[in-house]
Amino acid sequence: MRANISRERRLAFDSVAEIYDLGRPRFSTVVIDHLTEDAQLNPGDVILEIGAGTGQLTEGLVAAGFGVTALEPGARLAARLRARVGEQVQVVEVSFEAFEGAGPYRAVTSANAFHWVDPAVSYAKAAAVLGDGGHLALIWNFPILRDGSLQARLNAEAFTGRLKDFARDPTDYRGQLETLLIAGREELDASGAFQDTFWRLLDDTLQLSREGYVDLLNS
Repeated sequence: MRANISRERRLAFDSVAEIYDLGRPRFSTVVIDHLTEDAQLNPGDVILEIGAGTGQLTEGLVAAGFGVTALEPGARLAARLRARVGEQVQVVEVSFEAFEGAGPYRAVTSANAFHWVDPAVSYAKAAAVLGDGGHLALIWNFPILRDGSLQARLNAEAFTGRLKDFARDPTDYRGQLETLLIAGREELDASGAFQDTFWRLLDDTLQLSREGYVDLLNS
């Protein structure tokens, strides 16, 4: 996914930290297993996580036995992250652009956050803090309703104007994702910071109440 050109809103999630914590799903062990295999990680390896939020990915990384330095610039989000992971994780309340840690890290990870980092900094700095053979692992969620007719109705009646990015094409959802992924991969490749880039798409099913779905959208 390409960098967001409107990064002035990147700290907006901190104002809805409670809803963010409730609404954003945790990542399954399937995702963690793929990350571990693809990045050739072993228990005890130290990972730098960018934009950790309230621990949606962090918890899985800790459970897999990795050491984690988690960057989260939002004070409210960082407080909830600390309460959730305790002393198992080094939580640093700073943006990646301002982070001064030198590493080396075995991997740099980011879930639903890397597009908020300035692309003039993001890829080169990630490569600089990685050790030899290190990997950059980027993850995003793109939810779509199982009921295609309801998704189409929301697209027409709710996901318009400033909410248009929530729209999902129920007739060609995978094609829509491929377009986003190609654009992001082109940006990454253009940076020249990494080689042998690839992506994978994983399907997962969430069962949410109406209120839970609203919390997900609001987060």
